[in-house]
Amino acid sequence: MGQQLFVKVSKALAILLLVCFFMSITITAVSAKIVPGYGGDYQICVKTGNEDQSGTDGSVYITLIGTKKTSREMLLSNGNDNFEIPKDGKTPEYFDLIVGDIGNVNSIQIRMHPGILGSRNSDWNLDYIAVTKLDTKQRWTFPYQKWIYGNTPVTIQKDD
Repeated sequence: MGQQLFVKVSKALAILLLVCFFMSITITAVSAKIVPGYGGDYQICVKTGNEDQSGTDGSVYITLIGTKKTSREMLLSNGNDNFEIPKDGKTPEYFDLIVGDIGNVNSIQIRMHPGILGSRNSDWNLDYIAVTKLDTKQRWTFPYQKWIYGNTPVTIQKDD
């Protein structure tokens, strides 16, 4: 009885480790072009709104729409507790993206994916996103100042 239980537990742990391994490969593949603090082609500055419960437990994806081409959709994550109300109410979060030269960024698309098990904290109050092309220091601001709900993509035009 004890040996059979040991074998079953061992198999379950092996399966769990394989699942975790493959999930980490998938997550890495989706976010491999996010290089926090190590440079890139474009830097994304994200500011969450200041209302109560403005942060999200969901995943945030971004697509940059440029004058030369459109980037692929990328998961914004830097391993921190992202997209919560900053303690000082002002400090945004930064992400460096390697996407090649997509030209001037005219619009962005944001898509939310609910948190684990469809968390009810997956809505997000986005204040703004700013995009800087690192080699030229050109900066485009995309103000939103509204809530983003669900899995429907939101396209935001630059502030002229």
